Amino acid sequence: MKSDTPLYPDPPHLTVAVFPASSDEPAFSAVCDSLVACGALPDGVLETISPDVDFEAPSDVAETVEVLTVESDSFERIIRGGEPAKRPVRAGFTRGEGEVVVVELLRRNRGERFPVGVSCSAGALGLPIDLWREADRSAAFEITRWSKQLLQVITGRLPCAYGSIEGEAPFPTPSMLRSGAMLGSQVFVARDILARRPELRAAFAEDYDDVGEEWKAGTFFSGWAPFDTQRRTLPYTPDRYQRSSRMLGEFLSS
Repeated sequence: MKSDTPLYPDPPHLTVAVFPASSDEPAFSAVCDSLVACGALPDGVLETISPDVDFEAPSDVAETVEVLTVESDSFERIIRGGEPAKRPVRAGFTRGEGEVVVVELLRRNRGERFPVGVSCSAGALGLPIDLWREADRSAAFEITRWSKQLLQVITGRLPCAYGSIEGEAPFPTPSMLRSGAMLGSQVFVARDILARRPELRAAFAEDYDDVGEEWKAGTFFSGWAPFDTQRRTLPYTPDRYQRSSRMLGEFLSS
C-alpha cells in the first residue's frame, strides 16, 4: 500500500535500526546503500538540517528542518555529505508497489552517536499471529524476510555495535540501556563485542533461550516466531531481556 504522506510509512511501523560502532557520519549513507541493495528505490524526498544545530532527535528541532524534493544526483550527493550545509536527517525510498520506506536518524542522548533506522509499514506483522489469514501470513513472512535481510546487509557493510528489528518501539542507545531501557525480541550484536565479553554472549543466550543465528558480522537473537529459525515465541515478561540489555549498555558505555 502506498502512503499519501511523504516520509511517513503507513502504520503500524516496523523499524530496522543500528548503533554504529564508530562515527555516525558515514552511517546514514551506508544504510541508504544497504536499502537500495535490498530492492528499494530513492524517491527524491529529504529532510536536512544545518550541521551547526545540536540536537538529540530531529523532532526536537523540527522548525529548523528543511524538506527537499531533489533529482537523483542531488539526493545521492546530500546523503553522502556532499553538501556541507545540508545534513540529512531523513530520506525517502519506496519498495514493492510504492510502499514508503524512510531512513532516519533516531533519538540519542547528548554526547552519543546517532542510531540510524529504516522505518516501513509492519503490515500484517502488526496483527496478532492468531488473527492471520493466509494472505496475512504470506505478507507477514515477506516483510520478515526482507527486514531480516536488510539488517544482515547493513551490519555486513557498516561496522555496528548492535541493531534490532522492532515494531512501534524506540531504539535504545547504550546510555539508555544502562539506565534500564530494554532491547526487544529481535537483536543483532557484533561478533567482536561478544568475543570480548563471553559473559555477555551467555546473557543473550539465556535471555533469548538460544545461542542465536550466526551472521558475517555477529549474532542475531530472536524470541518471536516470525523471525526465529525454529518458529519459537518466548513467553512474555516485562523484564525478559533486561539483563542482556543492561550488560550491553554498560559495556559500550565503559
